[in-house]
Amino acid sequence: MADHELQIFAERLKELRISLNLTQKEFAEELEITASALSAYEKNNINPSINIAKRIAEKYNVSIDWLCGLSDVKSNKNEMQTCSDIIKALFTIDMASCGLQLSSSTEEVTEIGFSGYPEIRELHFNNIFFNDYRLNTFLEEWKKMKLLHDNGTIDDDVYKLWIEKTLKKYNEQINQPFEPLETTEEN
Repeated sequence: MADHELQIFAERLKELRISLNLTQKEFAEELEITASALSAYEKNNINPSINIAKRIAEKYNVSIDWLCGLSDVKSNKNEMQTCSDIIKALFTIDMASCGLQLSSSTEEVTEIGFSGYPEIRELHFNNIFFNDYRLNTFLEEWKKMKLLHDNGTIDDDVYKLWIEKTLKKYNEQINQPFEPLETTEEN
């Protein structure tokens, strides 16, 4: 592999480890390699063998093409493992000829719940809504950025940079527990 491809491998290997919330020591133990070897791979000081790359791909269900920078599709299956995978799919749909319209129309509905007491629910119309706080936060951010891009306030380059930054920001396993940011209440 050329130096550029090895640098991509080093970055993606570290990205994978961090997304799994593993230390270098823990990750190395799972891969049955030394922590110093893993550190050298992540720093692009030595080349991993094809056997190590294959072991990583199989163990963590990632594509060798992704590890080597040949593809932006992380999974070797069509499974969505990270919030970024879902976000990439939304960006792909948006870039298709049909595009996405992101609206924020909601309606509160009161209905009798299982407890027998009235419960207020929000219904979202013509909108995407997830049961994951991170993805809903992303959607709110995207609405603002998409509007700025679509009306010409920001150009394609700025929008692409925002997309790249966003994919890194939301590169967390979907099944990880997530604590919403604490908000301070003013008295």
